[in-house]
Amino acid sequence: MTFLDCFTSAAAADARPWIATNEVANLTIIGPMLNILPGPEPLILQWNNGFTLQTATNMAGPYADLTGATSVYTNQFSNSPRRYFRLRQ
Repeated sequence: MTFLDCFTSAAAADARPWIATNEVANLTIIGPMLNILPGPEPLILQWNNGFTLQTATNMAGPYADLTGATSVYTNQFSNSPRRYFRLRQ
C-alpha cells in the first residue's frame, strides 16, 4: 500500500486524504522524512533537502519557518517552551 501526501487527521481547509486506522500493513509513505538523531541533548534534527523546517509551541500551530535552519539542525532546550517541528515544501 502506498499513500501519497496524507495526514492522520482531516482539517477543514485541507482536502488531502487522511488515514484513520491503526490496521495498515506494508505501508509506504512517500514524502519528507524528519529524523531525530540519537543523543541526550540538544535535539538534533535532520531532513531531506528541498524542505523548510517549521516550529510551533502548540501541536495545532500556528507554525512558522525557522529562518536559516538547515539540515542538520540543533535545538537547545535550556529555558524554551515545548516545541513542535514539521517540514514544509
